[in-house]
Amino acid sequence: MSGLPQVIRRWISPLRLFRFATVGAFCTGLSLALNFVFLKLVGTPLIPTYVAVYSGTILLSFLLNSRFTFRTTVNLPNAIRYFAIYLSAMGLGVLLLMLYRSVFDFENWVYPFMSAPITVLWNYTWSSRVLKKTLTSCEPAP
Repeated sequence: MSGLPQVIRRWISPLRLFRFATVGAFCTGLSLALNFVFLKLVGTPLIPTYVAVYSGTILLSFLLNSRFTFRTTVNLPNAIRYFAIYLSAMGLGVLLLMLYRSVFDFENWVYPFMSAPITVLWNYTWSSRVLKKTLTSCEPAP
């Protein structure tokens, strides 16, 4: 990899990919666990719970990825791009929840698990297209 430009080497770094996957797995697991607790054990309503949990884990994911994965400062342009992608996935997730609930007769806590693979794929696809372009211009965190 030493023949590649530094920008490309930084993006495809195995350590960076590992950090990104770790943050993603942690936030997804936390989201699913919180949905289970609130929907199954507490009995909160499906859509508001999903939106609240997803919103909180989007923020956590952004902060963790900014600091530990990309080693960038938290700034408004990156935050807008990141949240636009992840909020669009949340909207897709809400539509999927409504669709699943109209088709299947499961307990509410099951539906977020059903939508997770699709929203994860959505986030990965759009993040790799939109956020990758901005990484080259990010200033490293001190």
